[in-house]
This record gives sequence, C-alpha cells and structure tokens, in this order.
Amino acid sequence: MTKSSIMKRWFYLLWLVAAGTGCTCGPETEKHLPGRERIVDVRENVVPIQVRGVLLGEVIRPYLIGERLLILDPLSEDKLIHLFDKNDFRYLGSAVPRGRGPGEIANVGRIGIDEAERVFYLSDHGKQAVFAYDPDSVLADPFYVPKVKTAFEKGRFPGRYQYVTDTLSFALVIEPTGNSGYRQSLARWNLVTGEMTPLKYVHPEIERKRIDFAVSPERKICAEAYAHHDLLTLCTWDGDLICNVYGPQWTPKTSNRETHYGQVAFCGDRIFALYAGKAASSEGRANHPTRFRVFDAEGRYLRTLETGRPVTGFCYDPENRRIVLTLGDADQLAYLDTAGLDKLAEE
Repeated sequence: MTKSSIMKRWFYLLWLVAAGTGCTCGPETEKHLPGRERIVDVRENVVPIQVRGVLLGEVIRPYLIGERLLILDPLSEDKLIHLFDKNDFRYLGSAVPRGRGPGEIANVGRIGIDEAERVFYLSDHGKQAVFAYDPDSVLADPFYVPKVKTAFEKGRFPGRYQYVTDTLSFALVIEPTGNSGYRQSLARWNLVTGEMTPLKYVHPEIERKRIDFAVSPERKICAEAYAHHDLLTLCTWDGDLICNVYGPQWTPKTSNRETHYGQVAFCGDRIFALYAGKAASSEGRANHPTRFRVFDAEGRYLRTLETGRPVTGFCYDPENRRIVLTLGDADQLAYLDTAGLDKLAEE
C-alpha cells in the first residue's frame, strides 16, 4: 500500500469519527449554547411609555387582550387592574377592587387570557377560585361582579397559567410540601373539571424545579425556562421531550443565590426568554435581568438582546410587532419594537 493510499484511509477514518462526534450539540434532544453569545445592543430601541392618569405600584405585570393592555398591580390597596389602549397607551380606567366581598379579590394571583371570547381570568388565592371578567363591562360598571370560572383543588393551586381552551389549558402547579417548601410541576389543566395532569417529562438531573413557562397553541409545544439552572426545555403538549437547551453556566446543582432565566414567551416564530446570567446581588436576591435570549421554535439559539433596562415582565403584541415591557426603574413601562430586530442583528 502506498503512502498516499494510507493517508487517504486515515483521512477517511477521521472524517467518519468527526461526522459521528464532531457536533458540539450532541443528540438532537440535547443542545448546547456557544460559550460566547451573540449579543445585540437594543438599548436605543427601548421606548419609554409615558403613563398619565394613574399611579402604578412597584411590582406590575402586563397582559394583552384585544385592543387593551392590562396591567396587574398586585400591591395596590385599591384597584388591582389598570387598563390602557394598547396602540397609544392611553389610560382607560382601573377595576377589580381588593377585598373579600362580592366582586372583590382577597389575595390576587395571575391573569389568563381567552382572546377568542375577549375574556380575562383572574385567580384569587384567598377565595381559592378563578374569576372571569369582560374587560368592557368591568370598565363600565363599578359594581361589576365576575363569574366563577373554576375552583382550585385542595392541596395544590395554579401559580401561573395560560388559557388555551376550557378543557385544555396549562398551569404551573404549586404543591406545598411542608411548613415552607413546595413542589412545582407544569400540568395540563381542565377548567371544567378542575383536573390537573402533570406533563410526563422530568429532567433526570434536577432535584428542585423552579421555572417559568410559555405555550404555543400554533405549534402545540411548551417552553420551560429554569430560574436556578441555565436550561431551557421544549416539550410537546403531551409532555414528550423535544429538546433541552443548556447554557454555558449549566450545572445540575441548585443554588438560590444564582438566577438564570426569568419569564419566557412565544413572540411570533421566536421564543424570548429573560436571562439574568447567574446574577445575584450582595444580599443574595437576584437582580432583574436586562437581556433576552432568543431562540427559534425548534430551540436553536439565535442571539441575545441587551436592553440595558431591568425588565420585570413582558408581553407580545403581534399586531404592532412590539414587546411591552414592565421595568424596575423610574419609567415602569416601555416597549421594544421587534420589526427591525433581525436586520439589526445582521449589522
């Protein structure tokens, strides 16, 4: 055998080995982000929203329904919901009083949106029920009394939920495990029967699950973003694993002093996830993230957006192609125009 033939064989063998093991992403269900992320500075694309006519609390959360922007103000001593026009952010009024009487909320939880019927749902952990509201009626009638949509099961309740249909919605289920501990699981939720069925996939290396989640009705997939692990997981609605996406800081060890992901949401054909990047203050409490990690619907990492602002929550407005942000600074509300982000990332 000539020297040339030997070299060709070695080259062929090396090529076979590289084809089988050269991908740093491993199997299709196990993806790994690059060590150095593709960071795009979008500070100049964050536009503050001037709020007039109402004082917002320190902790607020945004939701969209029809032409309205709902701001949940859980620390308010008076009205818990503020409504704005989503197009020009004009203040429309406030509704849903705090209290234990009819039409009042004792211990406010989160909001779910039924976009098709133009109804929003608000959970009350004091009355252990979810109430249904018509946004037009609640503005027009100061004595509006909502209907009970469903009651909580004993021993567990939805910490956060996303409405899809009455018989198939999704909830982040909280189950107390002692005086101060609790267990989290993502579950399919039947609002008619109250039944909650946890999704079957559980990451084998994570002992204590703390996540935010989002659901895509168009693609029938769920995204789970882990608070104390550098991990994003995509599953089908039946709970079959699509992929785990590990960041550079991934470790199965849990630490309350380290925060990685915050809120996650499907924004058009992209997944936006707030990312703190293992940030923690000197007191051990995590700082609000200023960055979004952006993925496509298959879990492929695209880029990281640096807003330069402490983002506490967000929601996506597909008609105006912008992300409404709640901020942990003096502006409180802002928006990020997503229409030019792909072009900006190419520059």
